Formats: sequence, C-alpha cells, structure tokens
Amino acid sequence: MTTLKLGADTADSEEASEYAVPVAVILVDLLQDANLDLTPRVEPTSNLLPTSPIDGTTTLPVPLSTTSTNAALKLKVIRDLWSTTRIVIPHEHLGNAGEKLLSCLMENEREFTDPGKDARIEWSSLCAELLVVCDVDVLRAFWGCNVSPDIKKQEWNWASDVRTLVWKRFVEKWKEDEKGNWEGGVVLLGVPFA
Repeated sequence: MTTLKLGADTADSEEASEYAVPVAVILVDLLQDANLDLTPRVEPTSNLLPTSPIDGTTTLPVPLSTTSTNAALKLKVIRDLWSTTRIVIPHEHLGNAGEKLLSCLMENEREFTDPGKDARIEWSSLCAELLVVCDVDVLRAFWGCNVSPDIKKQEWNWASDVRTLVWKRFVEKWKEDEKGNWEGGVVLLGVPFA
C-alpha cells in the first residue's frame, strides 16, 4: 500500500490526485448504502451522568437532533468528511473527486432531498462545496447552462422556492470559501436571471 506524504513536494505532485478519487468513491458508497442508518435511537434516560475517565469531571452528551432525517444526517456526515479531505489533499487535485461525488448527488437528488428542508439544505451545501473545486463549466452545467457537447447541462424541475433555497446556499458557501473563483461567482450572480 502506498502512503501519501504531505508536504511541500507533494503539494505540487499529481500523487495527491490519485488519492482523491478513491476517497470520493468511498463517500459515494456511504451515501448510497441503504443499510446505513444514522438516525439517533431514543433510549431510556439515565440518572447517571457520564464522567471523564481522565479527571472525573462530568460531561454532558452532545444532543442529536431527533427530527433530522437519515438523508440529512448522511449528507452532513459526508460534508464533514469532504471538508477533511479538502484539508488533506490540495485544492487543485480535487476536481475529479468533486465531480464524481457531485454526479452521485445530482443523479440521486430526489432520494436525498425528499425527506424535507434540512436534507435539501445539506444537499445544496455539499453540492456548492464540491463545485468550488470543479471546473467552472461544471458549475455552469449544474445551473442548466449549455457549455459543450462533452458536459451535459442539468435540467432541474424545482419550484421557485426550492431553486431560491439552493441558490442562496450556493452563494453563502461561495462567499465563505476562499478557494471559490471569481468566474464561479459570476455564474452564480447570473442564475436568478436565467
């Protein structure tokens, strides 16, 4: 097994690209795993509070939302894993991996977003975070613009409130991410007028 050595030499090498696509494949597998259920189980409450084994202080469990759907929770976990991937692998080597994961999200959009608004917000946020590392033509195609015969444009059948929600999440994510390029910003500015 080859290991990835991060550092100045690797940042400029294509070796990092070799690791990005398999990571995306794993994330796609997790998203599509019908047996993976992340919804919290409601257990009887206990009078005992968990304590830290190190210093004996009382620790309170992190509350989980009991209203989030499995789809929303899966998307949130994948977003967290993708964020970690972006920290480990340099931005310029993530394009193919981003497109692979984005393709899964687009093909299964209805499945991932039917459960409700939380899932739609997570889906939109993840798509935006993926498109930051992709070529600007992929962003154009996502929003239904003709780009080239090689890249198929997406045609969404969204109600105006859904399109607005998705677009707002994209704009928020694009503003947050210093890697978002100005060309992508221009594409997003034109979406409401298309």
